This record gives sequence, C-alpha cells and structure tokens, in this order.
Amino acid sequence: MSTRKMAVVAALVAFIVLVSGQAVSLYRTLTAEAHGVTPALLERVGQATPLVRVTRVERFHGRQAYLALYGTDRNGVAWVAWVRRDGKGPVLAARVEEGISRARIRALVLAQEPGAQIGRIVSGIDEGRPVWEAAYTDTAGRQHYAYFDFYTGAPLKTYRLLKTAS
Repeated sequence: MSTRKMAVVAALVAFIVLVSGQAVSLYRTLTAEAHGVTPALLERVGQATPLVRVTRVERFHGRQAYLALYGTDRNGVAWVAWVRRDGKGPVLAARVEEGISRARIRALVLAQEPGAQIGRIVSGIDEGRPVWEAAYTDTAGRQHYAYFDFYTGAPLKTYRLLKTAS
C-alpha cells in the first residue's frame, strides 16, 4: 500500500474514532442528565474524588436520595462516588475493588432467601456509610429491602413489606 493510501486510511480511522467517541460521550451525558447529574454536580464530584470519567449512574433511594457515579480515574482505576441528589452533604468515594461485588450481594441474598426474585441491587449511602441495597421478592410474594455493608457484605438490616391482597 502506498504512503498516500496509508495516510488516507489512518485519517479515516482517526475520524471514525473521533466521531464514535463523541457519540459515546453524548450518550453518557444524556444518560447522566436523565439521572439528575448536572454539570455542577459532576464538577463537585470531580473536585472531591479522583473520578475523571463517569461510565454509569445509579439512583439510590434511602433516607436520603443519592446518586452512585461509577467511573475511572486518570490511571484507569475503577471508582464509585456517592453524592446526594440535592447536592448537599459530603461526596464519598471508594475504589470499586475495595467493596464486595454486586454478584456477591446476589449470592448473599439467595443464601438468606433461597428462591428469591431479585429486582435490583444498587449501592448508596445509609447512615453516613456506603451500603448495598438489594430489593427482592421472597417465595411468599413479600417485598424485601436488604442492606449490606459495601466493604464487607455484612448484613445490616432488612425491611419486609406486608403482602398486599391481590
């Protein structure tokens, strides 16, 4: 292949990468905004934590509504930062590897409630500390919200809602 053709191919590849990157960035921005992540909130998280890139946002509805922002630092290390949705209070953060995995929480729930149907597992802040919240339905049809320590997986508390009549 000639040098000119190689240059054209390289320019085309660079263009495709640039356009793809912008499309992904736009998607992430729109997704973040849909979860209530404002530019001011992102700036606050960026100042308080090593996060430089947010890849996923989750909502946590405990005593206070929090957002869990997952992403990476400059070295590609995975982090999670928790910030109140109203922007008040401290921003907390931890390396993802410091906590136990979502899969481990799933296993803990199923060990506690065999046959449970797990709806969602999200991280958040409860009473000032990072937690995992697992929402699930037991085999009798009752809804549960179980809380586990983010770092150890130790069970903290479980709320069981009354089964409603069908």
